[in-house]
Amino acid sequence: MNKKAAIFLVCFIVSFFVSLFLNFKRIDIPYFNGMYKAVQADVIFKKNPPKVFYDNAEIKNYLKIDENHYLYNISEHKLIKKVKFENPENIQNAMVYVGNDVQFLDKNTNEILIKNDKTFIDKLGISLLSLIYNLECYIVSYVFLILFLCNFKFDYRAKSIVVSVFLLGLILRLVQINAISFWDDEIYVLTHTTNW
Repeated sequence: MNKKAAIFLVCFIVSFFVSLFLNFKRIDIPYFNGMYKAVQADVIFKKNPPKVFYDNAEIKNYLKIDENHYLYNISEHKLIKKVKFENPENIQNAMVYVGNDVQFLDKNTNEILIKNDKTFIDKLGISLLSLIYNLECYIVSYVFLILFLCNFKFDYRAKSIVVSVFLLGLILRLVQINAISFWDDEIYVLTHTTNW
C-alpha cells in the first residue's frame, strides 16, 4: 500500500467515526432500528389514563387500543433508564416492552427500571449498515473511500468487483429494495411443509 492510499484510508476511518458520532440519533436501519432498543409501555387502567414518564419526561405519543387500554410509544433514540407511572392505584396492569423483553409493573412501586442499550456487536453491525443505508450522513467518508480506492494498487479484476458491489448496493438503496416483498422464504416454507 502506498503512502497516499494509507492516508486516505486513515481519513476514511476517522471521518466514518466522526460522522457516526454526529449522526448517532439519526441512524435508523429497517429491521434493526437505531442504536437503542425500542421502548413501549402497555397500560390497562381503571378510570382515567395515567401519565407515563421516561427519565422524568412525559410520553405524549400513545395509541388508544380501547377505552381503558393505551400503548405509549417512546420514539426517542437515546438511553432510557426508567419508566414511571403516575397514579399506580389507577393501573390494573402495566408492562414495558424493551426490544423483545417484557417487564411488569410491581404494585409496590410506580416505576420500572430498564436498560434499552444494545450490545457492542449490535451497535457495530448497525454502524456498518448505516454506512450503506444512511448515505447522507457519510458524504465525506465516501469521498475518502473513493480516493483510497483510486490510489490503492488493485489488479483490474479486484477493482471491478469492488466497484460493481458498491454500485449494486447503491442501486438497491436508491430503489429501496427493502420495501419490496420477496417470496423465496414463503415458497421454501410451503415446499418444506408439503414435502415436495
